[in-house]
Amino acid sequence: MSTLYWLTDDLRLMDNPALIAAAEDSALTIIFCIDEQQFKTDRFGNRRIGAHRWRFLRESLLELQNDLSALGQNINLLTGNARILVGDLLRTGRFKRVVRTRQHASNESVIWHFLQECFSEVQFEEYDV
Repeated sequence: MSTLYWLTDDLRLMDNPALIAAAEDSALTIIFCIDEQQFKTDRFGNRRIGAHRWRFLRESLLELQNDLSALGQNINLLTGNARILVGDLLRTGRFKRVVRTRQHASNESVIWHFLQECFSEVQFEEYDV
């Protein structure tokens, strides 16, 4: 079975239940979606990702990439709306399963449920941290 592992905010290699479950399959693709909208200022003058958080996220992704590289794996960084990016990947028919760490923010939950409805033939699994 080919699995798509969707990295979200749990960027640990060790003791990561979602990654451990995803790695059980023979074919694994790991993605991380960077949505430009998170860097834009909203009507209240706030951004979801500021400069310090972005630096920390980049450093964490780089460290995880180095660790995964030693195991023969790679993180595919995708830029854009996660709903569209993951939807496009699932439309290829290449993936039979999508795995991620459970997200509790409403926007991420809406995207997850939308994808589940659109791709009923795909198995969706979420794991708690």
